[in-house]
Amino acid sequence: ARVLVNLGEVFQSSGLYEEAYNELDRARQLLEHHPNRRVLAGVTTVMGHVRFELDMYKPARDLYRRALEVRLTMPDADPADVAEGWNNLG
Repeated sequence: ARVLVNLGEVFQSSGLYEEAYNELDRARQLLEHHPNRRVLAGVTTVMGHVRFELDMYKPARDLYRRALEVRLTMPDADPADVAEGWNNLG
């Protein structure tokens, strides 16, 4: 999953948003049942950023909401990450 995340971030920084989304989504699928929920929340947030860059605001909001939901279920969630999640929702 780490390689897919790195590849997605390279595509994102290169402006290749669809390619970035596809790689990040593959990583997200692998992480759905992984115990490290922080990574899943981070990947889902980046997917939201990618959708936002493509002016796909509803899908971006849905991804931001999902990332925040994951963070809120984590007993050791970083308050700064939770605040970022709320901020992403507007």
